[in-house]
Amino acid sequence: LFNDYVEALASGESNPIKRAIKAQGLATEADIRKFVKNATNTHFHEGDKIYLKPYMFRAMLIQAARDLGLYGSAVGRLSGLITRGLNMPARIYVEGDFRLRQRAIQPVHMGRRQASVAILEEVAPGGTTSFYLGVVGDKDLTEDRLRMLFEYGGHNIGVGALRPLDCGRFNLVNFQEGDRTSLGEIRAIPEEEDEG
Repeated sequence: LFNDYVEALASGESNPIKRAIKAQGLATEADIRKFVKNATNTHFHEGDKIYLKPYMFRAMLIQAARDLGLYGSAVGRLSGLITRGLNMPARIYVEGDFRLRQRAIQPVHMGRRQASVAILEEVAPGGTTSFYLGVVGDKDLTEDRLRMLFEYGGHNIGVGALRPLDCGRFNLVNFQEGDRTSLGEIRAIPEEEDEG
């Protein structure tokens, strides 16, 4: 996998594996670990746990609302409700195995397209996540509309920075309404948890 990636690159001294292959004739384990750590990932690491951040889901939901032509999705009320009216955990943990995948890309370098291959770390089939979502009750963001946005966004858009490469897509398996809480009972988010 790594040798295929290196051979596919026309240039790129910033690539630690290619640099190691030039200098030593082969890549060391340290080079491979460094490369994987700096690979184009769409998630975050906390020890051996992997998590996503709420802003990734908010961006997906806003794009889904725009795609579906919902009123107020660009800069209006619906966009504001998604941005500020959804309370999600600061870290949304993903369970399952991860794998490396190759994806052909054509980045523009100095005004010219160059054929290349990106190495992506992604959740292997069978990976799951589950989290609670607090929603400000509003006629523009009903439970049915939110479910529709998650279903459309998961299937057609995905979460994370590599959405244009068909990464971060998911199927919504379960979406259920929980207990309703009045605004007087909701706790404030501590600053250390309010990361996105």
